[in-house]
Amino acid sequence: MSEHPDDGGAADDRPLIDAPGEPEEGSAAGAEEGLFRYIWNKGMTLIELGRPMPFPPHVISSLSGTIMAYAYFRPGLEDPGGFFLKAVAAGLLVGYANAASNIYNQVTDIDIDRINKPSRPIPSGRITKRGAALTALILYLGSMFLSFAVNIQFGMLISLFILLSIMYSTPPLQLKKRLWFNNLTIALARGALLPMAGWVVVPGADAFDPPIMAVAVFLGVFLLGASATKDFGDVEGDRKYGMETLPIHYGLERAAHMVSYFFVFPFISIPLFVFLGALPLGTLLVTVMVLWGLYVGQKLQDLSFHPEEGFENTGVWTHMYYMLIASQVLLALTFTLG
Repeated sequence: MSEHPDDGGAADDRPLIDAPGEPEEGSAAGAEEGLFRYIWNKGMTLIELGRPMPFPPHVISSLSGTIMAYAYFRPGLEDPGGFFLKAVAAGLLVGYANAASNIYNQVTDIDIDRINKPSRPIPSGRITKRGAALTALILYLGSMFLSFAVNIQFGMLISLFILLSIMYSTPPLQLKKRLWFNNLTIALARGALLPMAGWVVVPGADAFDPPIMAVAVFLGVFLLGASATKDFGDVEGDRKYGMETLPIHYGLERAAHMVSYFFVFPFISIPLFVFLGALPLGTLLVTVMVLWGLYVGQKLQDLSFHPEEGFENTGVWTHMYYMLIASQVLLALTFTLG
């Protein structure tokens, strides 16, 4: 058994989330204030555990997929209000499934996080490993079962996303520790499956329709390299526990050079998809983001991988998520405008 009390061993008999402090004795107002503060703090701990920064980009992945499919098929809807609520619910389910994957990854990464990110809820002792695992399980099962209420295709895609996220984090397979499989798993799960899931919310849409396949390839290739930005600031802990990431295998300078291409190449490939008829002409507008990609590529060459102020990861990692959001918004807009 681990020497750390929050490793989920039999000796861990603490509550799943630490108990509140004693309110001021004899003061009803003090007791209420203490209870409110406790509920607020523990709620914020659970939100932090799910990692709020990646939540909006992946909700937007689903919503943008739905908007693109609606613009492409222009289906006649008997109940537009009901469809709108279904699309929003589908986006939230994607977000919750992704939050579950983030929490489960922290459960399996606790020793690494003690070195790389000791302020996270589990290594800092604000929630037990057992409590985090239970939270991940609830979110996994809830998002998976509810996704089939959207439709069968959506449910299958969310189930496949969950399976990939479990394969990513769970020993002995633990794809996250295997060179390039780490990035490939993220590219498939978050770059391809999530916009495809949003696409199939629309009646008559299929996950293998050429437009969404082109979008999946575009975003998947982007994340194949760009997702490695999370690893540049984590070298110390990753190396100690055998993670074979790009910065560890190739060195910081060479890995930064390799990753910089993935911030540029996907955007200059858009005209090819348009030429092949897989994407509408308006999506050529997305190629303007190559300028942003060139800027991030230059920042990578600086080899400065300190956490961005207000975030737990590097500045280039933050740019990666902002670029992901902007790409999906532009794609949805250009599909809508034709």
